[in-house]
Amino acid sequence: MTSRKSNGTGSLRERPKGSGNWQWQIRLGKDPVTGDERRISKTFKAKTRSAADKQLRAFLAEMEENPVEGSSATMGLLFDEWLVQMHSLGRSPHTIYTSRRIIENVLKPVFGDVRLHDLSARSLDKWYASLRTQSKPLSAASVRRYHAIISSALSQAVKWEWIPENVAAKASPPVVKQSTLIIPTMAEIGQLAEKMSDYHPAYGIAVILATATGMRRGELCGLRWSDIKGDGIVVRSSVVRLEKETVVKSTKTGRERWVSPAPQVFELLNWWHEDRMEQAALLNTKIDPEGFVLSHFPDQSVPQNPDSLTATFSRAAKELDLTHVHLHSLRHYAATELLAGGVDVKNTASMLGHANPRMTLETYAHSTNDRQRHAGSVLGMAVPTLSGRERKRTSNVSKK
Repeated sequence: MTSRKSNGTGSLRERPKGSGNWQWQIRLGKDPVTGDERRISKTFKAKTRSAADKQLRAFLAEMEENPVEGSSATMGLLFDEWLVQMHSLGRSPHTIYTSRRIIENVLKPVFGDVRLHDLSARSLDKWYASLRTQSKPLSAASVRRYHAIISSALSQAVKWEWIPENVAAKASPPVVKQSTLIIPTMAEIGQLAEKMSDYHPAYGIAVILATATGMRRGELCGLRWSDIKGDGIVVRSSVVRLEKETVVKSTKTGRERWVSPAPQVFELLNWWHEDRMEQAALLNTKIDPEGFVLSHFPDQSVPQNPDSLTATFSRAAKELDLTHVHLHSLRHYAATELLAGGVDVKNTASMLGHANPRMTLETYAHSTNDRQRHAGSVLGMAVPTLSGRERKRTSNVSKK
């Protein structure tokens, strides 16, 4: 016996006839993502059709309070589509590469087959906690990297109307404790510049450039001779290493910026350019006008590998017993010197290539605090003080 419901409420059938098993089914149309036909079915145990109808009405009432909406797509499909979207939006090749590695090696094995509507903040929090308590616990920063990808992908799914909300926004990834920055001294940087020059002059120049401009390592490796213009440098490209390939891309923020280092930096660069031209002539070649300043190739047509630059710096620091200093520490040094020298946060952020000055302020808050203390001490020298007799008079008044 069959009881058909109108207005898209589905059909109710006893299968097999006389069994007391009533099956209700409704078609929801094609999935907007996968294209598959979507159905919902429910089986009721009832002796009569009227009893089965009663159970169905209760079930439909519950469904109205908790409607089924969106897609049956899995997280695996979302991750794939999200990567395509990131590429179409022009995201950094390095960002896409690292995201893909995390997705394939970490996220898909855990969440690949999970339907978007089955994912919850609770399930994410439980997974985050397991990563922190496993035999080899992951750092809070690593867990937050995973969370960032999941959250970004789910946000895109909301925009595509696959799901009504981003459950990752309700999750609680671990907090990364802000570590105190260790800023190297000028003497330590001088030692490192000399040691790096012993390996190759280009390495020594990299240390000076990083200190004088605050450029990131990829930006140092991506600096071309054509970027040096008059008394300034245009920072417009960066170099990243993707597996075994060295790739030139735009800066981290995707924007060009202008930096004006001290005159002695240009004297060093002029000397280096003349030296490179002499070496090229000896090898019967010429420097490429678009050549890379830190290249080890005779014509300087191939950029320096940023990983090699970092590894060499670490080696030099270890030999000098300065293991607390890292290549990125030179950027920190430049930032703190700018702030301590009275350069405002906005211009400091502009020189460093920070998209948001607030990030500069938060990262180098200790530097601005030092400046405030110094300003207070300077102003204190100009503030008049009460004499002993005036202090005594004031004290007596207060007692009355």
